[in-house]
Amino acid sequence: QCDIDIIGSKSYTCEIELIATTAKALLAINIGGFKIKVNDRRILKAVLTSMGFVEDELDSVCIVFDKLDKIGKDGVCAELADKGFESGAIDKFTEFLDRECISLEDVKKLITEDDMQYVSQLETIINESLAIADGKYDVVFDISLVRGQGYYTGTIFEVESTSFKGAIAGGGRYDNLIGKFLKEQIPAVGFSIGFERIYSILMEKESYNTEKQKKVVLIYEEDQVADAIRYAEELRKTYKTALYIKPKKLGKFLNKLEEQGFDGFQVFGRDEEVRMFGEQ
Repeated sequence: QCDIDIIGSKSYTCEIELIATTAKALLAINIGGFKIKVNDRRILKAVLTSMGFVEDELDSVCIVFDKLDKIGKDGVCAELADKGFESGAIDKFTEFLDRECISLEDVKKLITEDDMQYVSQLETIINESLAIADGKYDVVFDISLVRGQGYYTGTIFEVESTSFKGAIAGGGRYDNLIGKFLKEQIPAVGFSIGFERIYSILMEKESYNTEKQKKVVLIYEEDQVADAIRYAEELRKTYKTALYIKPKKLGKFLNKLEEQGFDGFQVFGRDEEVRMFGEQ
């Protein structure tokens, strides 16, 4: 994974900065459409408490709820029943999940005044992040976002690809985790991008691209390196370009490049343009 974390601050502005930075990275690599889902563990637990689940059950309920995408609402409620949770709480939870769209306004009707501060903070995070997004991506509240790891203490978030379904990044606030090792309270929040998932999406996008860039090699002498690198940047406007130092046996090297799937080459300082294999 590719991680970005902010350590030492409890401010919700850290979440806004992380969302913006992660989105900027995804936009830069042209990952396609995506939306950022946000929730807060404290809000989720307040909602569950309002339904009758008790404090020491909440983590277990959250672990089951985290399976919603995989086993559906009926599966979640059945597993809660199998684990022996109070039937009245499960019934209220089922009724809550039956709603077509659960908003922060719905949440406000369930939680106590003490927990309202977390809703207000999450609203600010969403609104400020939407302003930064400027229509390039969406930022939405999702009560079903759980992030199963038990170390999350507050805000949680996940990036979902809308072009290629599935999560591609996620994270949240983990204010108590570092303190377990350093014996002092250190707040922290982080975002992780799933490298393998991103790579597979980019490769899938490439397979749909009917105008694939050809792969070529720019071959150069060691004393030409600076000029060759500059020239390679020009070639990259048209081709996927790799740089190789000129070997002693050029012909054998070119055969190997063709076997490896390269489409052509150019010898810097000798060839006026790229030469495609099979066209020489």
